[in-house]
Amino acid sequence: HPRQGHKLAVPTKEGVLYVDHEKIIALQADGSYTWVYCEAGKRLLVSRNLHSLSAELPHALFFRCHRAHVINLAMVESVLHHGGYRVLLKTGLVITVARSRWAALLIAMKDV
Repeated sequence: HPRQGHKLAVPTKEGVLYVDHEKIIALQADGSYTWVYCEAGKRLLVSRNLHSLSAELPHALFFRCHRAHVINLAMVESVLHHGGYRVLLKTGLVITVARSRWAALLIAMKDV
């Protein structure tokens, strides 16, 4: 099984990189690939889709807020609802939240 403790196995050209869950800020779908945003502005392109990659992350910490986005709830600085539903992450990244996921996001944030 690719899960190893509290790390996500990220396949790279050179092999497999293990990224601590806490260092993952967000994931963004890009066709059949996924961008993994990490601390310090690091971005990794993974040759797996968002659904399969996010299935390996703990649901208590990661939230699917949009069909194209999964966020680390511990990285949320604020939730914005003026002019659309969005979250501002501690890194300054702003992620769109689907209207249908807004209420669930607010509930999930209470448990972080």
